[in-house]
Amino acid sequence: MTQEGGARQAQDINRLFLNITYCITVSYGYNSAALSTVYNQLGDTGDNLLITKAGMASAANDGEPQGTFKRAPFRWPQASRFLFSKHTFYGFIRVMDDKAKRRIVNALTFGRVPFVVLFMILAIIHAYAPTPSVWLPVLATVSLAVASLTDLFDGKMARKWNVASKFGAMADPLMDKVFYLIVFPTLLWLLGRQPGESVHALVMLIFTVLYILRDQWVTFLRAVGSLYNADCRANWVGKFRTAASFPAACVIYVYAALHPFFLPQALIYAIEAFLIILNIWSIFIYTQLYMPYIKQALH
Repeated sequence: MTQEGGARQAQDINRLFLNITYCITVSYGYNSAALSTVYNQLGDTGDNLLITKAGMASAANDGEPQGTFKRAPFRWPQASRFLFSKHTFYGFIRVMDDKAKRRIVNALTFGRVPFVVLFMILAIIHAYAPTPSVWLPVLATVSLAVASLTDLFDGKMARKWNVASKFGAMADPLMDKVFYLIVFPTLLWLLGRQPGESVHALVMLIFTVLYILRDQWVTFLRAVGSLYNADCRANWVGKFRTAASFPAACVIYVYAALHPFFLPQALIYAIEAFLIILNIWSIFIYTQLYMPYIKQALH
């Protein structure tokens, strides 16, 4: 670390703990002289959220002598604003090194797997439960939703913290494949064991096979492209497919587990048809994108 970087990190840590000191003071009481000291050290940057000149004036005008401690009620809004201000929660993030940030991003990426497995376990338990409870499908849906959110936040945080890597670019599509390989066969099994859903189960079979074949084909294309130093990151259609597939899986599961009145079968068919078309389109786009590398490999 350079001398300038070390000084910046020390300054960040100092500001972080000054904010913690202020939060404790403003939550349980205040001492006007102490507040003045903290305020002056932090500086009037306009983004300290809690520390304002108006608040300082209010403390000074309470009729208390300088240095007198006065009790104050706990202020939840101010405390919550403090916790998520750039000098506390984000301050902790800012003083972390890139290695720690990368570990958090990778943990989010690979954390998709346990939530997906938990979804499958809960879905199977609910299917075999002698007296099915609505809480099992709710928990399974929440688990599936959390797994979906990890896909949203890992890439976003990697870009925000500037720790995007080739490892992450390859691991993220792998975790998406794990999601599809666990969730869609589970949905197929759930539909196949329900009376009146045999045709729907056949559609889901085609749907699942198409997803798996598409992923295997794109993996092959990326392997060929990597031989020629191609950019193997997901393109926009791949990202859109993933973004559409995760919430769609949640909706299809709610239908298969509970058959609520607001999810008619026709709507589920429409969602599945849209995703089938999107998969075929994705195959075409990726094949077109990697065709120069395929031709180069053939020659």
